Amino acid sequence: MNFASTKESNHNNGDDSGGGTWVLGIDLGGTTIKFGLFRGDKLIWRNHIRTDDFGSPEAAFQSCRDNVERTLNESSKTIEDLHAIGLAMAGVLDPKAEALAETANLHRWHHLNFRQQLADVFPETGCASERCRRRCVG
Repeated sequence: MNFASTKESNHNNGDDSGGGTWVLGIDLGGTTIKFGLFRGDKLIWRNHIRTDDFGSPEAAFQSCRDNVERTLNESSKTIEDLHAIGLAMAGVLDPKAEALAETANLHRWHHLNFRQQLADVFPETGCASERCRRRCVG
């Protein structure tokens, strides 16, 4: 995949026709946060934002949401249509605190409760629910 080094890079990988549930994948990196919107097993759209362009993790997640929401709206869908959100990051995760304990490149992100952060930015997905906590964190 080609991710340019601009603040935001938007790539549409085809139409959104066909079946399957809508899923958002987020790859949290020290340089860029990459995200993709899938329908079933097909990548429909991908984008990235530069991690350092945001003063806080909250602002970065909000930018991700804004981009995803615009893309879903173009397909007559909403955030409520997301079946799941997957989050990948490098580092040591503290499962009891549900936070990133240590990482080489994301110092501002240490000790941030990611499940709660996603629930705050994507409240429609139910990330704050006990069911999601058990499923996502164990």
